[in-house]
Amino acid sequence: MAAKLLTKGLEIEHYLGKSSGLLLPLSREVLEFAQKEDPQLAQNLSLEPEQRNIEFITKVHRSYPDLISDACQKRIRLRELLRKINPDLTLVAGSSSSLQLNPLEFVPSKPEDPYHQHIKERHGLSILTTSTHYNFGLENRA
Repeated sequence: MAAKLLTKGLEIEHYLGKSSGLLLPLSREVLEFAQKEDPQLAQNLSLEPEQRNIEFITKVHRSYPDLISDACQKRIRLRELLRKINPDLTLVAGSSSSLQLNPLEFVPSKPEDPYHQHIKERHGLSILTTSTHYNFGLENRA
């Protein structure tokens, strides 16, 4: 009997900016553009507290190859969307961001959101990271 695989999904945060490594506060603009150009992708985008980050969320899958394919396809679509806004825009890997290139100020994506305001006041730029969150569905919690 084959083992039943857990459901799993990903939340993947990305920096937005130029290929030079300059991070730009574009998340609101990108989300608004996606709502017009690629509404299906827009449904899976989420604003992070700092505007230089955006997150996309995959569907829930049982198969790792399907999960990886979904994540890769969303990343490709997000990069294509950025290029439509401006050909010099891209996703910037967190490990290649340079503090010398980037202003040391927190740019909130939702200034009116109390949680985003709390993040800005409590953590400032120390919270400016990108990461991947893995979500696993446990069907039998006993």
